[in-house]
Amino acid sequence: MVASVAESSLRAVSQYWHMMTMATCVMVPANPVVLTYLRLHLRRYSMLSSAEEGKFAAFCAKVRSYTDYTMIIVRL
Repeated sequence: MVASVAESSLRAVSQYWHMMTMATCVMVPANPVVLTYLRLHLRRYSMLSSAEEGKFAAFCAKVRSYTDYTMIIVRL
């Protein structure tokens, strides 16, 4: 059975947030402009707390703050 365009789009969005979650757990962008964009992006989407995207964004923002702290310690 062929998935509809809406189903494939939802699957792509879900995969995007899974990848974003994984990336924010292991690295911090070196470019300050990219880091600022990431913070704003996560803040914006975390306001959608009822949607799946909002839950992923809130988790990513929380983990990103831990990752920032860990990277500071590693650089010392």
